[in-house]
Amino acid sequence: MQRPSTLLGIVILLSALACGCTQSLVYSPSMNMPAQPLKGNQMQLLGGVGNLAETRPDKTEDSSETAFGCEGALRIGLCEHFTLQFKGWKDLSDNLRSQRYGTSFSVLATLNDSSKWRFTLIPTAALVFGGGDLEGGGGGLFLSPAYNPRRDISFYLAFGPAFGMRKLEQENKQWGWGLLANCGSSLLIRDKLTVNVELAGVRQVNEYDDIKDFMICPSLNLGYIF
Repeated sequence: MQRPSTLLGIVILLSALACGCTQSLVYSPSMNMPAQPLKGNQMQLLGGVGNLAETRPDKTEDSSETAFGCEGALRIGLCEHFTLQFKGWKDLSDNLRSQRYGTSFSVLATLNDSSKWRFTLIPTAALVFGGGDLEGGGGGLFLSPAYNPRRDISFYLAFGPAFGMRKLEQENKQWGWGLLANCGSSLLIRDKLTVNVELAGVRQVNEYDDIKDFMICPSLNLGYIF
C-alpha cells in the first residue's frame, strides 16, 4: 500500500498538470556533450543561448516553431562512466506573453573506454512550466556517438525518441512524441573552459492536435570545469 505522502505528491502533480493554461510550452533539445567525460572529482557549469522547441507552434502569436531562449546546466561527475546533469531553460522570445521555462534531469552513461570513439547513453526526464505553473512533463532516451581526433576536441551526434504529456484524461489526451537528432562540436580549452556549438533537428508529432512539425534548433554554450 502506498504511503499517504506518496499519494499526496501524486495528487498534487496531477492537479498541476490538469490546470495549466499556457497554449504552447517550450523545451530544450540541446545535448552539449563534453569533449571528455568528467572525472569523479569534477563538476561542470554550462550556460548559453539557442532556440527552444515549441510544443504547439500553431498556438503562438506568429506560428513560430521555435523560441529564442537561454539555458544552463550543472554536471556532477560520479566517475568517468557516469555523470549527473541538472538543466534548466527559459523562453526569452515574444511568441507568447506567458512566462515559460523548464527543467530536466539526465544521466550521461559512457559505454566504452576508447580514446577515439565514445558512446554515451542519455536517459532524460523533464518538467515544463507556463505562467508559473507546472503544466507538463516528458522524457527521452538518447544515444550519442562521439569522435575525438584530439583530446581537447570532440565531434558528436545524438539521436533518440522523446515524448511529452500535459493532460491524459480519456476525453482530453494532450500528448505527443518525437525524434531528436543532434550534431555538434565540443572544445576543451586548458582543461577548464568548454565551448559547445550544436544544431538539433526535432521531428515532432502532436497527437492531440494531429499536427506534425520539423524544427531546427541551433545553440551556443560556454562552460567551466572545476
